[in-house]
Amino acid sequence: MNYIKQVFDATDLEMAKNICLSKDIRYPNKFEEETEFLINFIKEKKIINSKTRVADFGCGVGRISKELINAFDCSVVGFDISTHMLLLADQYVENPDRFKWQKYTKDFIWNKKSFDVFIASFVLQHSEHPEHDINFIYNNLNDNGILILVNEPERLLPIDVKDGYAVWYDDKINITDLISNKFKNLGYFDYYKRDIKCLSLWQKI
Repeated sequence: MNYIKQVFDATDLEMAKNICLSKDIRYPNKFEEETEFLINFIKEKKIINSKTRVADFGCGVGRISKELINAFDCSVVGFDISTHMLLLADQYVENPDRFKWQKYTKDFIWNKKSFDVFIASFVLQHSEHPEHDINFIYNNLNDNGILILVNEPERLLPIDVKDGYAVWYDDKINITDLISNKFKNLGYFDYYKRDIKCLSLWQKI
């Protein structure tokens, strides 16, 4: 099976927005509104403050990172497989003092227990190596650290491009089962205009 990483590349901000969150004509402001929904949830749960060390895993153009910095004055490190997205993130977040990024590969090693909170929003559903990525998150969270997860119930792996659109494949790997091996579930929650509870909180055990 070919994994086509290039489907996550973007040449400009508008293209990046539509990769982060697929365009939906019913919700023309989905990018901004969905981001705001997640930030408000984090505020309500009091998960992040100015001293919290945050990692945005699969940060893309930095849509969540930017608003986390604005809302909590925290520092964020963004990880992503796409250099194109990361370069756009520099322009979008516009806060080099608070936002740093690192290109992520399977062989990448980071300092263990570097973060208090990891956010993975609509990322692990696309992961080529989900068990490895979950181990990376686990190893780099401090003891009792929190994972904020937003994930589709099915896997969506990019295996081809036809007529300009990605062809997705479900390999049936259960992300929740993998996470449950290392994290304690703290609850599933409603999410922006969704019928399924695709937002969940997890604590490192």
